[in-house]
Amino acid sequence: MLGLERGLVKLEPYNNKWSKLFDEERELLSSQLKELIIAIEHVGSTSIEGLFAKPIIDIAIGVSSLDVIIELKKK
Repeated sequence: MLGLERGLVKLEPYNNKWSKLFDEERELLSSQLKELIIAIEHVGSTSIEGLFAKPIIDIAIGVSSLDVIIELKKK
């Protein structure tokens, strides 16, 4: 299972699938928001090979302007 039940904290040994899951999400986000994104990074403990981590993929997205995000929210 990826993710955790509400209120549960659990650490797991590093899993190579985390990198693959991030790559899949990056592709999906890029295809949907390509004109807005300047960078997509895998951050957090699942991004560090060999580190125990909560099985949650953290993603940071850099955008060219926050104004574009505000306009998207209005739609």
